[in-house]
Amino acid sequence: MSSKSIRSDLDRLKKTEATLRKKAAKHEGDLAKARVEAARKRKSAGSTSSVSTAQTYLRGAEAEDKKAATAAGKLADVSDKIARNGADQTSKLASLASAEKSEREALARAEDQRHRRQKTERDAAERKADRQRKVEKDHVREMARLSRASVPHVHLRPPEPEKLRVLYLTANPSIDRALRTEAEVNNVLAALRGAKFRD
Repeated sequence: MSSKSIRSDLDRLKKTEATLRKKAAKHEGDLAKARVEAARKRKSAGSTSSVSTAQTYLRGAEAEDKKAATAAGKLADVSDKIARNGADQTSKLASLASAEKSEREALARAEDQRHRRQKTERDAAERKADRQRKVEKDHVREMARLSRASVPHVHLRPPEPEKLRVLYLTANPSIDRALRTEAEVNNVLAALRGAKFRD
């Protein structure tokens, strides 16, 4: 259970306690009033000379005693509820302390994990930066080596003459017209004979 919900329960219990204490005060007032009234009526019954008036006072005193007994019962019931409420509050306070401790520990664990994750990420970034710096240094060294080295001249042999081969393909897209393949072959041969490097 979270500390927030426990605090909410504690607030509810405190409100209930305040209500119960108001009821207890009212029942204590009713009890005291009934006892005073019963004592007054008994005193009046003892001081009167009329038997019927004395009996009336005594019946009134008995009614006040019943009221006092009822008020005392209600007061006892409310006192029991106040005692249970106090025990519940004590239990909730212990639960609240335990929940707050657990939440603090969870926050500390989360913070520790966050620090560890950040350290891991920093270490990985540093390793990556180191690798990148090494690649760049190697590249600079290679460029320096290449700029110092003399490039040898490569002498290539001139190409040897070879016979010219011509592949000649013909196709007739239309059946109506005859192909003039001989004339076209003669034109190609004439062009080759007239070329500068015909041999």
